[in-house]
Amino acid sequence: MIRTLTFLKSSLVLVLLSTLFVSCEEKKKERPSPLREEHTEFKDGQLKIVYSSPSVTSPDGENRHGHIWGQLVPYDSIWRTGANDATYFQTDVDLQIHGQSLASGSYALFTIPTKNEWQVILNEEWNQWGSYNYDSTLDAARLRVVPKVSDEFSERMRFYFEEDSLKFHWEYLSFSLALE
Repeated sequence: MIRTLTFLKSSLVLVLLSTLFVSCEEKKKERPSPLREEHTEFKDGQLKIVYSSPSVTSPDGENRHGHIWGQLVPYDSIWRTGANDATYFQTDVDLQIHGQSLASGSYALFTIPTKNEWQVILNEEWNQWGSYNYDSTLDAARLRVVPKVSDEFSERMRFYFEEDSLKFHWEYLSFSLALE
């Protein structure tokens, strides 16, 4: 009888935890900035980037076109380069990214946008919410990029791999990081 009650309690706890997990996963999918993941094969390994993808149109339907850069995303401040959890980049091979060496591992990807030039930062503390706990002493690489104005509009912020590069595009702004 005691074993049966213990088994029933354990089963009930597992059912409740499973329900909670499924509920949390469904909430992530319902976020205004949905979770996205991109993969590619590179050299003898895999590259992956995971990020939450904000939209130019706010969740309440307001069109923020022309109000992203310098406003929604302030200039001269650290940005998680997405929404929710910090964006992270993972490589299981050593590589060169935008001319700098990067050891295999997982890294938070932050940026410091300015009007003319951005710093892209790969930080060893990859598993964090936003950029609230950003610690520059854990930076593995700092890369300077000059974003370009694109003719193509991207409603959602996105990262993608193309032609040995990691590319970023949101609204009319884009940049590319060469991978070697």
